[in-house]
Amino acid sequence: MLTGSEVDIRADSSLDYPEAILRELDLVVASVPSGMGQEREKMSRRIISTDTHVVESLDTKGNMDGTHRKRRSRVGHQEVDLKASTETLAARQVVDWLKAAISDGKEWPRALLEAVGRWPLPEEEMDGEQYHYLLLGEAFDWLTLAGRLLGGIDGLVPQEEKEALLFQSRLPKDIPESEFRSLLGPEKYRAHLNYFYGVVAEESLLLAVEEEIAKERAGRGLRDSERTVEQAHQRLYGDTREALLRVFRQEMGRPDTASISLTELKEFTYWLFKRRVNSADSSRVASDTKKGLERLFRFGGPIPTS
Repeated sequence: MLTGSEVDIRADSSLDYPEAILRELDLVVASVPSGMGQEREKMSRRIISTDTHVVESLDTKGNMDGTHRKRRSRVGHQEVDLKASTETLAARQVVDWLKAAISDGKEWPRALLEAVGRWPLPEEEMDGEQYHYLLLGEAFDWLTLAGRLLGGIDGLVPQEEKEALLFQSRLPKDIPESEFRSLLGPEKYRAHLNYFYGVVAEESLLLAVEEEIAKERAGRGLRDSERTVEQAHQRLYGDTREALLRVFRQEMGRPDTASISLTELKEFTYWLFKRRVNSADSSRVASDTKKGLERLFRFGGPIPTS
């Protein structure tokens, strides 16, 4: 026999039963009985913030449409972002699972990669900071996600091993590419390759071309030029970096500001990669990509086997 109860989600996201009682129950149905005039975003945060040890998923929440028979995207007359709420709760569960797995003796690199494979959010805001994991809907930055996950389990992973992963892209144990692919899952692995070739290798290619231009100038007895970066962009993509960035922002519907964030820089690099692949002949694309990979390998960067 199971014991359960319905509890109210108050306006501040707390529940109206004390935690000691809730932990004794097998099933808790959490409902919103009042404060239904809250804005959608605030109502969604109210539901998301419900303690996850009590509410495992929104499927256990009652009163979504004023009854207990159907699950809809409204509480009373107020819309709730159920998809975002469900995904946020699922993300919390991934962090909890990772903590438990490592605490129970699972090797942290494999546990981390499995957690990355389970992760449901393409981006999130946490403690006022915006995290972007899936760039332009195609390129998966798994190391940024790894940093966010490791930040949620402080003390469970040796600091030097954590830093080696986040700053040098190196796990403490060699994991075969086939296992890496399996732990991430096919969709995330494909998006990871998009990020690797479209951002990591493309950045390396740009640096390689800048170095070529610098050597050419040195061979002619010329000093380094501040225009080396612009010349590298012209050689690879047919226009200056400034002009290309302006086109990129126009396509994305973004303002042309003087500054650029790290996330936007990564997105811009991926956009440049796609522009290069789509505009050059296949032999030129292969040659340039090889150049970027060779430079990356020389400096100890990670090279995927696929």
